[in-house]
Amino acid sequence: EKDCDGSGWSLATTTSGATSATVTSLTNGDSCDFRVFATNNVDGAVSNTATATPDSPSGVPTGLSATATGVDGQVELSWTAPVGNGGSAITDYTVEYSTDDGTSWSTYDDGTSTSATATVTGLTNGIATGYVFRVSATNTAGTGGVSDPSAAVAPYKTPDAPVSVGVSPGDSQVEVSWTPGGTGGSVITSYTVTANPGGATCMTDLTSCMVENLDNGTGYTFEVVATNAAGSGPAATSSATTVAPSTTPGAPTALGGTPGDSQVALSWTAPADDGGSAITGYTVQQSVDAGASWSTVATGVTVTTLDVTGLTNATGYVFRVVAANEVAGDGDWSARTATITPYTLPGAPTGLSTIPGDGQVELSWTAPADNGGSAITGYTVEYSADGETWSTFATGVAASTLKVDVTGLSNGTGYVFRVSATNAAGTGGVSDPSDPSAPDMAPVIVTVGYRDDVWAGILRSLNDGETPEAFQARAMAFAATLTGRADDAGVLPIPKPAPATDEEHFATTVYVGADIDTLDAVVDALGFTRTEAQYGATYLLVFVSDIVTWTESQFGDWFDYMAAP
Repeated sequence: EKDCDGSGWSLATTTSGATSATVTSLTNGDSCDFRVFATNNVDGAVSNTATATPDSPSGVPTGLSATATGVDGQVELSWTAPVGNGGSAITDYTVEYSTDDGTSWSTYDDGTSTSATATVTGLTNGIATGYVFRVSATNTAGTGGVSDPSAAVAPYKTPDAPVSVGVSPGDSQVEVSWTPGGTGGSVITSYTVTANPGGATCMTDLTSCMVENLDNGTGYTFEVVATNAAGSGPAATSSATTVAPSTTPGAPTALGGTPGDSQVALSWTAPADDGGSAITGYTVQQSVDAGASWSTVATGVTVTTLDVTGLTNATGYVFRVVAANEVAGDGDWSARTATITPYTLPGAPTGLSTIPGDGQVELSWTAPADNGGSAITGYTVEYSADGETWSTFATGVAASTLKVDVTGLSNGTGYVFRVSATNAAGTGGVSDPSDPSAPDMAPVIVTVGYRDDVWAGILRSLNDGETPEAFQARAMAFAATLTGRADDAGVLPIPKPAPATDEEHFATTVYVGADIDTLDAVVDALGFTRTEAQYGATYLLVFVSDIVTWTESQFGDWFDYMAAP
């Protein structure tokens, strides 16, 4: 008998004497009480009561999903418990997986679990076929049917570090390249490159990118990180040796040159900016057509000076210099030099001639045929009384003069002279010595070539109305402009002298060219006194003579004569 709902006992089944029976048509999951009694013609006593609940294997789980979450070799499963548990609580779920789209299955040993989720581990990341999963539920009645298979899914993890990181520096930038490492089972979506120091970055889905805004000359290392759906993997680092971005150097400055004999000594200042890489050398070029065309003089110059040789004296050259560094090469050209003309010492003057005078010799010569490529700036004059020992009379004699009066010599002594020319290179060779020349005392011959009637004409000017005093003032004013001798001019006017006691001596010695008889005749004819004749002749001398060439002795003669009583 059975009682499943407390409504009383009812016959469940009968047997033919067997000691067991199967009661059917029960409701799974509903508990029933059972008792047994034997019967023959009379019913016997009933047994004690036993309770049992009928059940069957569980239903099929539904809604199975499989998700790769980016954890190494893992897939997360979740499902919905069966709608019916077969009348008995589910005691476990069985998880199976297949790598051949359900042709064959393997059971994942996850122990006993009644949770509707599972984490499947130990799988192969990125497996091409992916994994499909199915789940079945177990109760006391056994294991029920399997769920529909999940969609195929492949587990994955973060990518491995890239390998073979290389760098190529440029101007304020470095190109970083690499070889991909393992993908971790998921497509790499990007790479991120980070510079150290500074933290400048670039991002790409390729295998190289340019890190910009770097400081030229600063050493950097770089880290490369790959990213996939699971996130970013470990970093790969470029070589421990830093790399510095760089550009071409700036232009050298302060380029200048000093000319010499068939050469120019150049010097310059290194660029203020080497572009971030040490300068490896300089290239020097020259031009003989003011920069219209250039030729290379030297390359790989490692200092900031260069002697450019083999040039043509008296030819104008301009130069320019460019610096190169190891990374970027040649930079900007310097500003070119001003035109520089190489030169050497001038040749020797020629045609040296002499005119002796009182304690002096007038020299004249011809300029050298070759000025050495540089204008002659002056001459040096030397003299010797024995042809062996030389004394310098003057240096820097004006180049335009080509003559000089050598004074302070001893009358009656024979002298030889020589002259040398000077230009920017220095003083060249000496001329051939002059023929011997001996200065000698001589009267002041300032009226040579004037006829006697000139004197008469000058004296007649006094008779035409100009007083001796007016003539004296005019002559003194003009004399001052010629001599430039402040000391001498300061003693003028000289008091009118009394008649000389030896007028003839003074007249004939100082004024050769007009004999005393002629002067006397003119004076007498015009009614002048001898004193007036002295004034007229004296100031006439000043007025018409080249006072600049007078010697101290000649000035002395004049003042002595004027002061004679």
